[in-house]
Amino acid sequence: PGNFGRWDPITYRYLSPPEDERTDQTTAEWVMTFTRHVGGGPAQTSQDGLPLTSLAPNADHPETSIIDPETGEARPWNWAESGIVEMNCFLCHIAEPNNEARIAELAEGNFGWANTATLVGTGIVTQTAPNAALSWVPEAFDDSGRLLRSIVPIQDPTNQNCAQCHGEIHENIDDPLLVVGGDQSAWRTLTTGQIVSPQRISDSALNVSNKADLSRSFDIHAERVLACTDCHYALNNPIYTQESDVTRPEHLIFDPRRLDFDAFLYRPLHQFAKGSSAQSNLAPEFDNTIRRCESCHTAVEGESHAWLPYAERHMQTMACETCHIPEVYGPAQQTVDWTAVRLDGSPLAEYRGIE
Repeated sequence: PGNFGRWDPITYRYLSPPEDERTDQTTAEWVMTFTRHVGGGPAQTSQDGLPLTSLAPNADHPETSIIDPETGEARPWNWAESGIVEMNCFLCHIAEPNNEARIAELAEGNFGWANTATLVGTGIVTQTAPNAALSWVPEAFDDSGRLLRSIVPIQDPTNQNCAQCHGEIHENIDDPLLVVGGDQSAWRTLTTGQIVSPQRISDSALNVSNKADLSRSFDIHAERVLACTDCHYALNNPIYTQESDVTRPEHLIFDPRRLDFDAFLYRPLHQFAKGSSAQSNLAPEFDNTIRRCESCHTAVEGESHAWLPYAERHMQTMACETCHIPEVYGPAQQTVDWTAVRLDGSPLAEYRGIE
């Protein structure tokens, strides 16, 4: 997924294949570093499809070793001891997941406890200090050891759940928005400048160029109280079913047949509708399954673009975003210069649109 196996110019790290003469990053260090990864996949299974916990520690292979930061030498990594990272349901499905505690466990290599650390503060798990041992709260369980139903805080994902890994989401219009440049936890904001917020740009705390003239909101859909999941829905959600032109019978304009709701609620897909991006080729089989502008707006058939000559031709060749999102105003990294490194080891970075 994502940068697994590819060089990342922002962190200047690269997951090394076994044949490389010099190892930069091993699988264990990748899990420690790219904490936006939700778990599963390469954090659970080897590139040969074997459980990581079944691999014997071996300093000569990047899947079973780690580079000692003090000596620069490879030493064996024991997956059976560190544990692996299963997909973390809590990040999306509880109201206030403790992502900081989770990231701290990942950074320490305590992979088997990282998902549990997400529950710190829920009344299920306690931790007396950062990086201290985690312990279960006895009162959260019944006599048979099962978690009490009344304490299970499971919910549908909210915008704030998405924000932990994807980018800056700010929903309080009374609190001036401030984004710290270089925050890699807000990856989409860092790399594109995208900010999901109903707040007017002129009311924010950002030092954006010509800020006083920018009276519109950062995101019109956030201003209209749309959620991330309204467009990035589970692909088997019957509400959003889009019948393919290939499979839909020709005599039907609309096909009402779709998955029953009880079947969807029992097993919703964790494959989400997405667009396409020049930045990433992740899950290309799901490209352009997202709800597009034309899913809600009738540009050609309606009167909103009646003034536009050759409207249909425009819609065929130009994206709506070309005119309607000509610029984004978050502090995206414009350049990252690793040839001039600061004293703390970070690169020189310039940000777009910031005075």
